[in-house]
Amino acid sequence: MTETAMARRLIAATLSLSLGLSGLAPAPAVAQNDENMGRLIGGLVALGVIGAAAHREREKDRKKEEERAEKEEREARKEARQAARKARKEKEKRRAQAKARLDEQLERLTDAEEDRRDSDGDARTRAALGALGAIIAGQGAAGGIEAITRELGLDPGDAQAEAQARERAQAEAEAQAQAEAEARRAEIVRQAEEARLAELARDAEERRRAEARARLDARSAPRATEALPPVPRDEVTADLLRDWEPAPAPRQPETTTPVATGEIPFACLRRQQAGFEAASVVDGDCLDDYPVLARSFPLDCAVTGQAEGRITSGYDTQCLRDRGYRVAVR
Repeated sequence: MTETAMARRLIAATLSLSLGLSGLAPAPAVAQNDENMGRLIGGLVALGVIGAAAHREREKDRKKEEERAEKEEREARKEARQAARKARKEKEKRRAQAKARLDEQLERLTDAEEDRRDSDGDARTRAALGALGAIIAGQGAAGGIEAITRELGLDPGDAQAEAQARERAQAEAEAQAQAEAEARRAEIVRQAEEARLAELARDAEERRRAEARARLDARSAPRATEALPPVPRDEVTADLLRDWEPAPAPRQPETTTPVATGEIPFACLRRQQAGFEAASVVDGDCLDDYPVLARSFPLDCAVTGQAEGRITSGYDTQCLRDRGYRVAVR
């Protein structure tokens, strides 16, 4: 047997075995001539074309799924930003209204104090005019002067004592008025502080409920089914399944440190003491980069607080450890 004949038999056997394993067509028992060889090669080419078409369809479906997931993620982030801006505007509006009310109350107190001082001066003036009227009515200069000094609380024989008495009375009146104004101002400030703390508590409660509702909606959202090859199940063969892979999960946002489900990112720990074991809170803002992990956290481990004048939220680290989570040290 020549080398050419051996090569032809080897090629024919290889092609026959490939088609026989695929199950798409019966393999010829012997392929020693060009006609049978052409049929075998044509069948193998057709098998390759089918596989390439299936691969293209899978790639197209995968790209569509990724684009849809990215679009939904962008929409969710946009809505979250709009809600945050709206909440900030509402908070600033309420704060401005409270400040305006406080300024109005202070202005009313100032006006009332000025009116009281004016009324006291008017009373003294009326008393002095009454004494002058007594002089004009014929009581005499001595009687008129005595009446004036009596109404004003002065000693007619001592000008220095008169000045001192006037200054002392004025100082006492001003001190009393200032004390009353300070007391009223302190009460107004206390009421404003109580209103501000109540507003902060309401904002924290609303934010906690919104976050819990968002996590619950994310958990209850239907998951996309895996894309199957566009080939009937009874026609799926080993060659078709060789290059096929299940549909990948939605692409997660890129992070500096890959974190697996069940691991707490070390970068998100807050209020650290000596080391990460002493950390007590997982920062909620940091978990925006790990949406899948954040959705898996139990809601009863969520905590809220206040840092640097703003409301913060997160998860209790010890509570998460008790649920089986561990800190990712990479």
